[in-house]
Amino acid sequence: SPYRDLNQEEVWVALTGRDQLYATSTAHLLILHPPTPSYQRLATLVAPKKRRYSYVVGYKMSKESRVVLEIPPGYRIYLLPEDYSYKNDVGSLRISWKRKGREIEFHSLLILDRAFIPVRLYDQLRDLFNLTVKALKNQVLILKKAPHLTAEAMPLTSK
Repeated sequence: SPYRDLNQEEVWVALTGRDQLYATSTAHLLILHPPTPSYQRLATLVAPKKRRYSYVVGYKMSKESRVVLEIPPGYRIYLLPEDYSYKNDVGSLRISWKRKGREIEFHSLLILDRAFIPVRLYDQLRDLFNLTVKALKNQVLILKKAPHLTAEAMPLTSK
């Protein structure tokens, strides 16, 4: 897509390659984190717990991200994270996962409904931004290789 055209609403970037930053291989598992945009900067904007004056963002905001991951040969899906949604008076966050054959599609949508945040809603803005950062970091796919292993041999329960 023409990413340099500022009038273009959607920009698609396709990357193919190998990387060890987003995946960790263990004896029986490939633990994978999808390469999503980092919203860590949003959390730093609302780092103070209290605010005396209104927070002016300046515009309503919508940040959407789609990532399609192809499962490598020799692996199959062992655990797919649950969909997640959060909404308050300031905005919302939705995260969803879909299986499509050998592909996994990750979709996230962060919406900020207000350009001007009064002091009374600052805690909600803070919650929205901090939850967005945490939710995107926690989304991990676990893919299993070696088809002879079963779920009973590798339980994922905690006590």
